[in-house]
Amino acid sequence: MTRSSYSYFFALLIFWFAHDQGRAAYIRGIPVKVVQPGGDTLRCFASGDEHYNWLHDAQGYTIMRNPHTGYYEYVTLQQQILVCTGVIAGRADPSSLGIPKYALASPQKRESIRSQALAKQTSTTAGPTSGTFQNLVVFVRFSDQSEFSDPISTYSELYNGTSASSISLLKYYQEVSYNQLTINSVFFPAPSHGTVVSYRDSHTQAYYMPYDATANPTGYLDGNRTGREDSLLLGVVNGVKNLVPDSLDIDANNDGYIDNISFIIEGGTTAWATLLWPHRGWLPGGDIHGKSTGSYNLLIQDFVANEGSSVLCHEMFHTLGAPDLYHYSYAGIEPVGTWDLMAYNTSPPQHMGAYMKFRYGHWIPAIPELTAHGTYTLQPLQSQTGNCYMIRSQGTANEYYVVEYRRQSGIFETQIPGNGLLVYRINTLADGQGNGGGPPDEVYIYRQGGTASVDGDYTTARFSAESGRTQISDQTNPSAFLSDGSPGGLDISGIGSAGATISFTLNGPLPIALSSFKGTIGVNGSVILFWRTLSEVGNYGFAVQRASGKDTLFTELPGSFVPGHGTTIQPQDYQWTDASAPAPPLRYRLRQINLDGTSQYLDPLVVDKASPALPAPAPSVFALRQNYPNPFNPSTTIEFTVARSGRATVTVYDALGQIVGTLFDGTAEPGQVYHSTFDGTHLASGMYICRLNAGGSLETKKLLLLR
Repeated sequence: MTRSSYSYFFALLIFWFAHDQGRAAYIRGIPVKVVQPGGDTLRCFASGDEHYNWLHDAQGYTIMRNPHTGYYEYVTLQQQILVCTGVIAGRADPSSLGIPKYALASPQKRESIRSQALAKQTSTTAGPTSGTFQNLVVFVRFSDQSEFSDPISTYSELYNGTSASSISLLKYYQEVSYNQLTINSVFFPAPSHGTVVSYRDSHTQAYYMPYDATANPTGYLDGNRTGREDSLLLGVVNGVKNLVPDSLDIDANNDGYIDNISFIIEGGTTAWATLLWPHRGWLPGGDIHGKSTGSYNLLIQDFVANEGSSVLCHEMFHTLGAPDLYHYSYAGIEPVGTWDLMAYNTSPPQHMGAYMKFRYGHWIPAIPELTAHGTYTLQPLQSQTGNCYMIRSQGTANEYYVVEYRRQSGIFETQIPGNGLLVYRINTLADGQGNGGGPPDEVYIYRQGGTASVDGDYTTARFSAESGRTQISDQTNPSAFLSDGSPGGLDISGIGSAGATISFTLNGPLPIALSSFKGTIGVNGSVILFWRTLSEVGNYGFAVQRASGKDTLFTELPGSFVPGHGTTIQPQDYQWTDASAPAPPLRYRLRQINLDGTSQYLDPLVVDKASPALPAPAPSVFALRQNYPNPFNPSTTIEFTVARSGRATVTVYDALGQIVGTLFDGTAEPGQVYHSTFDGTHLASGMYICRLNAGGSLETKKLLLLR
C-alpha cells in the first residue's frame, strides 16, 4: 500500500477541547478496550493529556485506527508523520518487524497543537483557596447509553469521605491546606435508591467523536468541534440548574461565578475513553441562580475508576489557579516527577510542593528567607509551620532556591519516592506559567545526574544521611545549576537523618560579597571612604559606623546611610565622606542592612595620617590584583602592593570559609610588587577566595580552579 493510503493524521486519534482548556491531567497507561472489525476486542492503553494522547500496547508500541480498513494497527514515523503499518495490533510481534516504540508526533507538532488550543482561551478566574465552597458534580450520559450502574457511595467516598481510611477530595484539600480549605461536593441529579442518576444528552456518543467517513459520519470536523462541546456542557447546565437549591452557596468568594462544576461523562471500555480526557476548562454563557458558569472539571467515568481521587485533586488545583508541572512536549525531561501532584498523579495523591502551596494555594503565607550561614531544621511538609526555606541564588536575581522536607507518612504522602530534603529551583521569569511550555521551568527539582539538558533520576532527589547524599553545591552531583546551566552559588552540606525533622547547614557566600574597603584623608581633615561589592543579595543599603582613638565602641554616624542595589551579580562601587571626622587614627566599619531589616557588620578599616590619598592604585598603595590566569589549573599567580610598611597576609579560603593556603605572612614594604603562587594541585575544582590583609585594610578576589 502507498503511504497516503495508510496515513492517518493523528488529530483523529486525539481529542482536545479547544475553547478554553489548557490545564490538563497527564495520565500514563490507563486500560482501554477497542473493538476491531469483526468484533474482536483489543486490550490496550492510553497515555497523554487532552492536548495530545495516544493508544499503545503494554510494551509502548503506538496503535492507531486505519480509516481505510477500520483496523487498529501499529504505527511508525515517516518524515515525522504518523503512518499505519498494515500490521494489525495484537496479531504480530512489532519488535520483530522493526516497528519503533513510542511513535509520536514531533515535540514541535505537539506544542503546536497545544498552542492552538491555548490561543482560544478567554479570561478566567481562580476558585477560592480558603473557607468552604460547594463543588457541583453532574453525571452525564448520551442518548445511546444506559444509565450509570455505579452506586452513589463510590463517588460520595471519592469526593466527601471522612473516615480514617478515606482518600477523598475533601480530606486531601483539608490536609494540604492545613485546614484552611474545605470542598464539599453535591451530586446532580440527586441519586435514587443509592444509585447514580445522570443527565441524558439528546445526541449519541458518536456525535461528540471525530468524523470518519466510514466509521462515524455524524462525528465532528475541526470547524465544529468547539461548538459541539459548548452545546454539550451548556445543555447539561440548563438541564440541572433547577435542581440546585437556591439556598446552596455556589459562589463562596462572591466573584459572580460558580466556584466549580465537575462533569462526569459516562465512558465504558470503548475508544470513546481515549478521546475525552480529564481537564479543567472555562465555560462561558451559562448560569445557575444568577451566577455565571466558569471553571469546570471534565472527568471520565473509567478514568475516575482507575485513578481514584488523584485525578479529582489534580483538576481541582487547576480550578484554584495552579498550572501543570510536566512538559507538554513530553520531550525527555521531567522537571518535578512524582514529587508533586501537578506533575504526576499517584494514588493516593501526593502533596504539591511548598512553593506551589505558597504561590497558588496561599496556604503558606510566606517562605522564610535564609540570609546567614548556619544550621537549620525543617519540619515535614505536612506540618503547617517550619516546613520550607528560601535561599537566593548568587548567580541571578531571577531565580532562587526552596528547600523542604518530604516524609512518607499519613495517607497522602505514602507514594513519594522516599524521605529527605528536597531542593527546588524557582524561576520568576516563568511565574504563573508552570512547566508546561518549559524549559525554562517555573519549578525544577534537583536530582542525581540531572543537568540543564539531561533528565537524571528524579527519584534520587531526596537528600539525607540515609541516602548518602548530604550536600549540594556547584561542584556536587547534582550541582545547583541555574536554568541556563550556569552555577547558582548554592552551598548546603551536613544534611542529617530523615527523622521527625531534618537538619542542614547553609554555607557559601553571605548576602554581600565585599571586594574592598578603603579610606583616605581628604581636604579639611575629612575622610573619604570607598568600598566595592562583587555581588549583593537582598541588600537594602549600608550605614557607616566610626570609632576614634582608643574607643572600642563604634557609633553610627548621622546621615551615613548609602542605598544598596538589592540583588545583583554585577560589581558595585560606593563612596561616602565623613566631613566631621575627628583627628586620626580612626576606625570605620559598615553595617550592611538587608531588605528584611536584618543586618550584619563587615570587617573594619583603619584610617590614620599615613593613609594614602587616592586616586590610582600604584605600587605605593594598598591593592590586591586579580590572579592570572583565571580560571586556572593547577596554579596561578597573585600580585599585591601595600601603602605602608607593616605586616601583611595573603590567605586563600575555600567556599566553606576554611583556609586552604597562606601565600604571604610577613613584613611588606610600599613601592614593591609582591608575587605569590597558589598551587591547587590537591584541591577540588571550584571557587576560592583570596584575601589581602595589611595596614587595617582588606581586599578579596575570586579565584576559579577548573580541572
